Amino acid sequence: MRINENKYSKTEDTLLVWGFIIESSEHIASAEAGLLELRDKPDDREVLNRISFAFHAITRTADFLDFTEIGSLARSTEDLLDFAHKGRQVLGGENTSVVFKSIDILKKMLAALEESLEADKSKPA
Repeated sequence: MRINENKYSKTEDTLLVWGFIIESSEHIASAEAGLLELRDKPDDREVLNRISFAFHAITRTADFLDFTEIGSLARSTEDLLDFAHKGRQVLGGENTSVVFKSIDILKKMLAALEESLEADKSKPA
């Protein structure tokens, strides 16, 4: 994933993107840990709320920074979690696998974004 070089050429914007990468990575770690907890306690609403919040935070910040692909994936995962939160679907089995797959893809997207920032940093001004 390449960032829009025109949009994120200023130092302040680059710092925002780095902050997004760091914060999103923390949210992903929290969601991942929560999913593991749900294996033992599938009805734990607090854990489900923590996982949902993680994806919600990623979605909102990605939208703000115009990272469409990241925001879209996080939003789709958030929607699945919302079904579980409202009792329309149990988060387990295949559904849990889908959320783990989303996490894996988000990690790759964030790594690509980080690589893009690093590559831009090494370019001559």
